[in-house]
Amino acid sequence: MTFPKNTRLTPSPSLTIFGAGSFGTALAETFQKSGFSCCLWGRNDALMQTIKITQKNTTYLPTIPLNPDILYTSDLHVATAHSQHWIMAIKAPAVPGLMHTLSAWVTKETRVIIAAKGFDNVNDQLLHHALTSIVPYEQILALSGPSFAIELAAGQQTALVLAGQHEAETQALAVQMTTDTLRVYPSHDVTGVLFGGAFKNILAIGAGIVEGACFGENARAALVCRGFHEMCQLADKMGADKNTLFGLSGLGDLSLTAMSAGLSRNKKFGLLLGQGLQPAEALEKVGATIEGISSVLVACALGQKHDIPLPITQEIAALIAGEKTCDAVMNTLMNRPLPSAEWIAV
Repeated sequence: MTFPKNTRLTPSPSLTIFGAGSFGTALAETFQKSGFSCCLWGRNDALMQTIKITQKNTTYLPTIPLNPDILYTSDLHVATAHSQHWIMAIKAPAVPGLMHTLSAWVTKETRVIIAAKGFDNVNDQLLHHALTSIVPYEQILALSGPSFAIELAAGQQTALVLAGQHEAETQALAVQMTTDTLRVYPSHDVTGVLFGGAFKNILAIGAGIVEGACFGENARAALVCRGFHEMCQLADKMGADKNTLFGLSGLGDLSLTAMSAGLSRNKKFGLLLGQGLQPAEALEKVGATIEGISSVLVACALGQKHDIPLPITQEIAALIAGEKTCDAVMNTLMNRPLPSAEWIAV
């Protein structure tokens, strides 16, 4: 089904994006162009003042000139007053804490759109489950898909998925977000969209490890494919629609992150591990958040909880923990017993 681009939420819709990193900044720039009145909130007041003055986020997106009509602030009162549609574009583990801080401003009109890609690593759960004590489940949406921030901000063609419980509302918001360079598909599967965005970072690290260790293209393809199988098996047990995992927020985001030549932080981290660096050295060299480090521990815990074998995920976790070498990981994966009827689901 297709939807007309002229279907609009309100004459002058607004958004507040929490998180002035590369992705949050890219979302603010993109949605301001699509007709929203955007507010970009960041914790660092000095950074927000610099962005306001220079119209550039010199720390995270230094080459992208930003729209002067965006409201830049470090004041939560200003941010929450600007809009009742809040996009969470901060680090995934920080989302529950920020939402607790924002709880006093939550109303029945509030919509929390989770754009962070990761788990609640305190309680080993997806982010929307971590927020239901603050925001009713039906007021939580998810925005995800294959999207490097620099390309999104530069106006290069991108497609994302917006998932929410209310079909008409989600559809209207997706249409409003869609432009000539950004296509936003509506979905009902919040769990599936969030799960794909969290799990793909683990496999991106694995793909980087294989590439860095020079195991070859065949091995990388095998790891990504079999890792995707693990993703689908666990997602199904957690209540996701498997079809969602074959879409933009699952296979699409995994393809981008695992096959990227250089823009994926998680893959860069894996490459350095594959080249022999210790995890702490690799993390320092990348110099940015590696979502897959915490996500792999949560995924292993969830696999154990739901009795889903995750051999690739567990081996990546062992390597990140410094418990195994790349050669030992590959040896384990290549020599584990073949399950019966493996041909049914390869």
